[in-house]
Amino acid sequence: MDETIRTLELRALAAWPALETFAVDGWALRAANGYTKRANSANAIAPARASVDLQIARIEAHYRARTLPTIFRLSPLADPAIDRALEARGYAHIDPSLVMIARPGRHRHDPQAVDAADPWTGWFDAFVAATEAAPATAAKLTALLRCVAPPALFVRMPDAEKRPAAFAMAVAEDGYVGIFEVLSAAHARRQGFGHRTVAHAMAWGFARDAHTAYLQVAADNAPAIALYAALGFVPLYGYHYRVAP
Repeated sequence: MDETIRTLELRALAAWPALETFAVDGWALRAANGYTKRANSANAIAPARASVDLQIARIEAHYRARTLPTIFRLSPLADPAIDRALEARGYAHIDPSLVMIARPGRHRHDPQAVDAADPWTGWFDAFVAATEAAPATAAKLTALLRCVAPPALFVRMPDAEKRPAAFAMAVAEDGYVGIFEVLSAAHARRQGFGHRTVAHAMAWGFARDAHTAYLQVAADNAPAIALYAALGFVPLYGYHYRVAP
């Protein structure tokens, strides 16, 4: 099980890149100017040799030097002693999440979907408008997306009036396709556009010989979990964050 989790963790770290990543004693220390905790956190990828106290001290120093908050993303690959030590230090336990996986099934390309191999031909501007992101946040996302390695898909699904109704990003690598940045526009929620968009992204990945699709979702996001379950996704493991006080 640990090797399956490690494989998925490594695929996800590569698919959703950081601007910089340092490997330090079993940890991937990632930074991306603060855009998403996933890209700005310490992620366990292998057993560490140093003591728990030394691991924490090194990681805190790393993020302090970058004027970023120290955030640990704790999957089952992390030593439970790290979680206990962080709790004792006052680190907040936030955002419990699930990693879900799906196998190929009845996923078909949607003829209405608008596909792009990069985000700069309409996807990015429409996505930012739908999120109402501030210019500084959009700039951080721009820098991160420039690091995404192909093959990647940036898909948007239009409504009957040709307005962007839903978005997703998919990255294929070595038999896996990761689904990211799933979003339904405010005017188009609960109308099936998210389901169609994710199904289309999955079909794209499976057509590139992926045997597994994966995504990450907040554990308390019942509507999203139900949507993904309807597409064949099942939970594989959970993770949470510890954020410095």
